[in-house]
Amino acid sequence: TPPLSSSTSIKKETGKEIAVDLIVKKTLSEFDRLYKIYQARHDFFLGSWKKACSMINRNIRLVSDNKTYSGTFVGIAPDGQLILKTRKGLLHLPDAELVR
Repeated sequence: TPPLSSSTSIKKETGKEIAVDLIVKKTLSEFDRLYKIYQARHDFFLGSWKKACSMINRNIRLVSDNKTYSGTFVGIAPDGQLILKTRKGLLHLPDAELVR
């Protein structure tokens, strides 16, 4: 845990008092805007992401629901699930943690 002296706030950084509800409202509004773009163009986002991902086609180990899986990381499905190629075939995982 970093010492308290390294913490900051919006007021400290900007010198202005900003209402938390305004920050939440603007953040949710921006998230909603970007999500609508993603829904319309998920192929574009997934293609861009795949080009930048260093894990594609690499052998990895994952943990999901207390089970360990090994295989080749294929990518992300349009519904957001992780795709892992295993000896048994393609496996789609809604959430997983990379084992290092």
